[in-house]
Amino acid sequence: MRILVPLVVLSVVAAACGATGATVEEPSTTTTLGFSDSALVTFQSELGFTIDYPADWTVTEDPAGRIVTFTGPATGPGFNDNFNVVVGEVQNLPPIAYYDAEVQRIQSVLPDAEILEVADVNIDGVPGRGITLTASQNGIPVGISRMLFLRDGTAYEVTFVTTADRLGLLSKLIQRIFASFRFTG
Repeated sequence: MRILVPLVVLSVVAAACGATGATVEEPSTTTTLGFSDSALVTFQSELGFTIDYPADWTVTEDPAGRIVTFTGPATGPGFNDNFNVVVGEVQNLPPIAYYDAEVQRIQSVLPDAEILEVADVNIDGVPGRGITLTASQNGIPVGISRMLFLRDGTAYEVTFVTTADRLGLLSKLIQRIFASFRFTG
């Protein structure tokens, strides 16, 4: 099983992740896409956020790396849909400069990246940037959807990775997960 996580070039800070909550929205209805479309549970992190994820996914916390990874069931040989939240410190950089630099960084780290969309987003009154792209990682064509926020010198990066052919199919799930993101700290 391979989990693809985009490279993150942040100096990371904050406390270790906390335990998961157990709020279930509605009964599960499994789809042919390999995820439960309706059953989401809430993860509460000591890193200052909550986010919903499919009930049948696995959560892995790496306190030293300041990353929380959510991994779905295998969707094909050697691949699992996944998303992660990375929390890090960004000193003396205005949000718009951080967001623009992140688009440039993606293009330098993933030379074959095709940016499909860059859009302004807002969570809890904090403006951010959404970026959707396709690229290749380890020889696999992937679809990546990201939300970036810079709040009081702390960067929150939410990154969903799937195979390129599933990006559009999973757009409803990705939107639900991203819309559930909330700051708690």
